[in-house]
Amino acid sequence: EKYFPNIKAILIDERNEFMASHLKKYLERYDIIVAVVGEGHVFGLEKLLKEYALLTTIHLTELREERWMEKIL
Repeated sequence: EKYFPNIKAILIDERNEFMASHLKKYLERYDIIVAVVGEGHVFGLEKLLKEYALLTTIHLTELREERWMEKIL
């Protein structure tokens, strides 16, 4: 981001906007949705979607260590 802001804008930010717009449409239709995204998109999507839904983020390391259940129960 610091060294290549234009690349970040295209590869991360614009993609986040695109994914968030589609996820918002699904949120209008479904109570619960699951989105699997790359780590580079997590922070931006959380920021874009936090006012539309209660979010639970589970990272790959938590899945590997079987710590994800504590986040959803």
